[in-house]
Amino acid sequence: MKEGNTKEETNEIKERMDFMGESMSKYISIFFLFAIVSVLLFFMFGSVFMGGGNPAEEAVYTFGTIIVLLLSFIISQLYYLIDLFRKNR
Repeated sequence: MKEGNTKEETNEIKERMDFMGESMSKYISIFFLFAIVSVLLFFMFGSVFMGGGNPAEEAVYTFGTIIVLLLSFIISQLYYLIDLFRKNR
């Protein structure tokens, strides 16, 4: 059994960690861009379709906003994976 990494394996791991640190800022900004745009669109269209003061409406808006934020995270992760696969070719 192998107990440790060789020097080449250690250097390769360090290079991968450096690459992830440099490129993750791009994807974090993509996440926030999608989150802000999605929330703005959600509230713009929500204010157009709002008809009354129903309390259930507020719950729908809250859950809708949470779903929009989570989907923004998924979209930014997909961009990351697409770029990762392109660089590996």
